[in-house]
Formats: sequence, structure tokens, C-alpha cells
Amino acid sequence: MTVNEYKEFVKGGYITAGSDAHLVMHKASYQARKITAKINSGAKSNKKIVRLMSKLTGEKVDDSFRLFPPIYTDFGKNLTIGKNVFINGGCVFQDQAGITIGDNCLIGHQVVFATLNHDEVKAACQHVRKANSFKKWRLDWHKSRNFRRCYHR
Repeated sequence: MTVNEYKEFVKGGYITAGSDAHLVMHKASYQARKITAKINSGAKSNKKIVRLMSKLTGEKVDDSFRLFPPIYTDFGKNLTIGKNVFINGGCVFQDQAGITIGDNCLIGHQVVFATLNHDEVKAACQHVRKANSFKKWRLDWHKSRNFRRCYHR
């Protein structure tokens, strides 16, 4: 399964341990951790941060993007960032099921975006995850320590 096939699959499918989707998720997670470690270590110019974020997401991130590290993500390839986006320090993006941050979005300190839902019905089977994704977030200031989980706005 490719990353693009994975992105389509998680729009409505369940991820089970050992499945192709699960393996893609873990491979991308390893790459995301390597790239975010580079972003989070030492002082970087905005140009370098934009380059690393483009590598992380697999898409060109606009030069207007601004980030105060650290940033954390456990997938990276299903994160889309619009123009004039600012992300403050300590934010977490659990983007396996997809997060799109629209143009002109400002995100405060330590905001968590979580897109995987562990169904209560399946609680006994901890390796099953239902994917959910966020819609676009536009012209909004997501307050510090705000937790966004699995709900469409």
C-alpha cells in the first residue's frame, strides 16, 4: 500500500494491527519522527523550517508559513498547510486520518489535533482504530492547551 492509497483507505476504513495500512502508518511515523527531530533541534531559519515541513508533509509548504518549534506529528504525510499559517510551540498533530489547516490560520501553544478514534465498542480490541479527519480550519485562533479530537467543525 502506498501513502496515497493509505490516505484514501483511512477516509472510512478501520486500521488493524499487521494490516498494510498499519505498516504504512508505522513507516511514515518513523520518517516523521526523524524530520521533526531536525525541526526541533537548534535554531533554524524560516526558510529551513519551510523546507523541512515540505519534506514532512510531502507537499510544498508556502514560504508564508511560520512555526515556533517544537512540533510533533506521528504521520506527517496527511497534514496539509495553507498560506499565512502560524503554529506556536508544542503543538501535536495526529494526522494519520488527515488534517487540513486552511489559509490564515493561527494555532496557539500546545494545541493537540487528534484524528484517530478508538471506538468504545471495540475497546476490548486495542489494535483497531477508526479513522476520522478534520475539515479545514480557517481564520481561527486555536487557544493554548486546546484539545481537538475527531469532531468536524
